[in-house]
Amino acid sequence: MKIEDFISNLKEKVEALQVTEFKSESVEIKVVNDNLKKSVFSDKNSYEVKAKINGKYVKINTEQLTPNLYEILKQQSEIIESNYKDNYIENEKKLEFRNNNTNTINIAEKIKTMIGLNQLRKTHDSISSITSEYEWNCSEKRIVNTNGVDLLSAKENCAFYVSVVAKNEKDTVTFNDIVYTTSDDDINMNQTCQNVIENAEKFLIKERIKTGVYNVVFSSRFMSNLLKSIMEILSQENVRKKLSYLEGKEQKEIANKIVSIVEDPRNEKFPGYAYFDDEGTETYKKLIIKDGVLQTFLYNNQEAEIKKIKSTGNGYGKISARNLYLIPGDKTEEELIKKLNNGLYITNYMSSGGVFLNAIDGKISAPIFGFIVKEGKITNAFETCILSTNIIDLLRNIKEIGNNLEFKTEISGSPSVLAEKMSIASN
Repeated sequence: MKIEDFISNLKEKVEALQVTEFKSESVEIKVVNDNLKKSVFSDKNSYEVKAKINGKYVKINTEQLTPNLYEILKQQSEIIESNYKDNYIENEKKLEFRNNNTNTINIAEKIKTMIGLNQLRKTHDSISSITSEYEWNCSEKRIVNTNGVDLLSAKENCAFYVSVVAKNEKDTVTFNDIVYTTSDDDINMNQTCQNVIENAEKFLIKERIKTGVYNVVFSSRFMSNLLKSIMEILSQENVRKKLSYLEGKEQKEIANKIVSIVEDPRNEKFPGYAYFDDEGTETYKKLIIKDGVLQTFLYNNQEAEIKKIKSTGNGYGKISARNLYLIPGDKTEEELIKKLNNGLYITNYMSSGGVFLNAIDGKISAPIFGFIVKEGKITNAFETCILSTNIIDLLRNIKEIGNNLEFKTEISGSPSVLAEKMSIASN
């Protein structure tokens, strides 16, 4: 059933009704060495329906719009005990927002290129396997309600992931990387694979470092994942429930003055482009941290209603962000490493679900990977160590910020940074 028909059939039975439609088309390709493991095109539709019935606000998720959904909504309104008041977009408007990408994906050509990466493996004796994955996704979000609102936002994303296994007589290591972008033109599969191979080979020669305090360069990938992890402590819901380390720190200095973190969801050049969140609240560019000072937490409709303020447009199922990033500086990563002189270049960390930050106490503790830097040059890899710090200490100890802003997810991106006095324990 079309959204218009669904709303027309139910609008006389409810006090308010709003439907959010999520549509996506995607291509997924996976190749291991020269063997095609997956080539799938798929399209999906799902809906979030929320209604006000007899003064009660209810919400359900479904894959289809059918007339019998009204009975389900009505039953929920009869048994619900919560006094929560939901918000519905007002003002009659019909708006459409699309990013300007016009990617045309040639699946056969992608498969040919990915299978061809196996030739790189054959030129490196230490490389036992190359796994490459490519994904293209076009998604639309449409919100229609009984207030005459009809909003549509659409975007495209491309991702290319490479994982390489390298072996010698003593060790087997895996190294990987991902390119995540809004344009297929930004992906150079051969160059990305070559870089991953070179790093994997470097990881075959490792040194054990001593437990101590080190100056480090955190890669853009590390920092991008770190910013994704701080969603939990920026969530107003967690602040209200006293589950956030940043509770009580709004308008207080929590980072070095050179650190500013912004959420820029309307920038269509970045992969998290969203003109409005899943609740229909219009998004906007906002400073989360300005010159080291925490400016705001992130709100959805429910948390905004509790505090009697306007939502910040961060309702994405749970409170989250789109295009959150550390504002870049003017130095290349190579210049940061040279300025580091002696220390560690930390490429990434390993943790369950990609999260390594304890939201309640702010502690960071995770196995890290990377390279030793001597006299401004990368030498051997170091054996896996444990980084132990907390989020405020890490942000306060950032001394230089690179210019290599990269996004690894739609939530967050970052350039590389130079940080001092990181406590690192050798295994």
